[in-house]
Amino acid sequence: MPGFSPFDSLYLESPGPQIAGWFAFLITQFENGQPTLDFVPGRSAYVGASLHGLESVQAAVDRLEAEHVGGRHVYRGQAARHECQVEGHVRALAEGLSIDAPLLLKLESLLPSFARQLCSPDFPPTVDWSLWLPIGNLDQVGNGLRALWASGDDRLMDWAARACRDMYFRGIMRSLHASLSGVSMLSDLEAVLGGRAQSIHLSISIPQSLAELIALAQHYEFPSCMVDITTRPRVACWFATHRWASGELVTGPGEGVVYRIDTTRLVSLIKEKLLDGRTQSAALADSGVFGHVDLAGLPTEICERVRAQSGGSIFGLDSAVLCAMAFGFGAVDVFTFPHRTTLGSETGLSMPDIRPDDDRMTEVFGEEHRDHRDVLAWSELEPMLARAGVNDAQMAICHAHWMRDMQRIVSAMKANGQ
Repeated sequence: MPGFSPFDSLYLESPGPQIAGWFAFLITQFENGQPTLDFVPGRSAYVGASLHGLESVQAAVDRLEAEHVGGRHVYRGQAARHECQVEGHVRALAEGLSIDAPLLLKLESLLPSFARQLCSPDFPPTVDWSLWLPIGNLDQVGNGLRALWASGDDRLMDWAARACRDMYFRGIMRSLHASLSGVSMLSDLEAVLGGRAQSIHLSISIPQSLAELIALAQHYEFPSCMVDITTRPRVACWFATHRWASGELVTGPGEGVVYRIDTTRLVSLIKEKLLDGRTQSAALADSGVFGHVDLAGLPTEICERVRAQSGGSIFGLDSAVLCAMAFGFGAVDVFTFPHRTTLGSETGLSMPDIRPDDDRMTEVFGEEHRDHRDVLAWSELEPMLARAGVNDAQMAICHAHWMRDMQRIVSAMKANGQ
């Protein structure tokens, strides 16, 4: 049984009352005796996402620009729509509704790149989470850290060091926040961490420095837990009509698609329905990362490609529960158009506009770092933490947490027969 993601597995065993009731109400369709929830727009009456079939990409550009709300709408363009499904047993479902069959969720696929590697070759592909190695959030961008560190550029090395430090300090504080019974130990740790405890936001999101690094590396084809988006409809329409590797125009049969994501509504869903006060659970907090990252504030020389694309990222779409909520509660709208009507001039953009030729980060995020599969070794992390000003006492705490993470990974590999 492929099963659900770590976050979904924990969440579905103890969902909030509103979502539990919503899921129970929606389980009305059975396929071969299996409870099935279909969240693909255009097929289910219970999906709040609107599906708009437009006559051309020009119509998509015109409509999306006319309806655009700055600071709220972001977009993702693809040359085709995709589906995926996840399947697993839910103990609470069996006990509450007397349904022993596994639950099947059918979804419009907006999977991040790392999760696509877990998909079966059949259609619709099933995400097989048994293939996933439960690495930490820092290891998800381990190759990006290695790339910045190897660049020899002081500014980039400082960024890698800062992201590494912030992630470790946040993890330490979150673990203690979930387990400490007294305030005195927290005060002691604040002294050890140099007063950083109060400045670390104890939520399920990751530090901004690390989120920006993951998002930037994703824009250079590094596998990550994020999905690229743009704040400009024209950029999204370019991606919906061109092949990324070659810049070739997509023509012939089939439909391009642009997803318009309402970030205000998405963040509200995450806070009020998905998490619902659940960040006190260290296990749940460790199993998922959610949010929206806008990269507009990064220096031009670091993110020339991202600026050209008005880019950012959304993370958390590897969660089937969040995808179901996003489409079910109308945080995403879908706009399609036939490729046969595309001329290539509708967006007014060319390949150099989207991927500048003189972008120095192309060399930094080179292929030699992209396919590295090992988790970060302590010998790699220690000099980064030292550069970030971590002292000996802080370093000992960070090393203890690194050891804990390694033990967790080894246990998971043994459990999977690896």
